Amino acid sequence: MRKIFAFIGIAFLFALLTGCSTARYNTSNHLNTETQIVLSEANYKIIKQVTGYAETTKVFGIGGLSRRACEANAYADMVANANLQGSQAIINVSFDDKGKGFLPIVWIRTVTAKGYVIEFTK
Repeated sequence: MRKIFAFIGIAFLFALLTGCSTARYNTSNHLNTETQIVLSEANYKIIKQVTGYAETTKVFGIGGLSRRACEANAYADMVANANLQGSQAIINVSFDDKGKGFLPIVWIRTVTAKGYVIEFTK
């Protein structure tokens, strides 16, 4: 009986000290815009890579933003960090969605939006 309680105690301690983590990489651009840029000619140059971040926390599954809202906030942060001027645009936008925490108690989602700023030369 003592061994059973010791095993249950160790299993509970192990479960308490470990966490969960997930990652998802999304290259589809579901933040639709009306502007389409055709990059079939060599009439542009890549200026820099830009990133934007957004984070949300849920406690017992309550609170925080949805995945799409968190991605929209990360995209807005990326656009703000880009400081677009004149004939510049952001291309190849992708999202990296990482989650960590102790389910079902707390879950922290971090979304990173990445893209490239280009400038048209002609």
